[in-house]
Amino acid sequence: MVIDTIDAAILAHRTWVGGFKSAYKGINTETFDLAKARDSSNCLLGRWLSSEAAALHLGSEPHQKIIEQHREFHQVAGTIAELLNHGQMNHQTEVLVEQFDDISKELVRLLRLAKTRN
Repeated sequence: MVIDTIDAAILAHRTWVGGFKSAYKGINTETFDLAKARDSSNCLLGRWLSSEAAALHLGSEPHQKIIEQHREFHQVAGTIAELLNHGQMNHQTEVLVEQFDDISKELVRLLRLAKTRN
């Protein structure tokens, strides 16, 4: 699937988030590989963000900011996945999940903001 609009990018991100949350809750783990959660180029949004189309749709400055936000999002997701895989669910994980949600919301906000500029 090729993303060709900002709306499709938002949908792809939300779909990934849903899969991740299901997997870290122990649901649907056979279709979502938590080990790849840290890789920001392993999701549909990440691949789209590395395309010329994304830079064109988003504009140069917003594009760079969204890429940075997306990388941070996947870093947090990767840390959560590692803690989970080592059976270390604790208060730190809860804090990271809140951070994960906040970064996700900010990522969607930035994408929407870029959409309104076009």
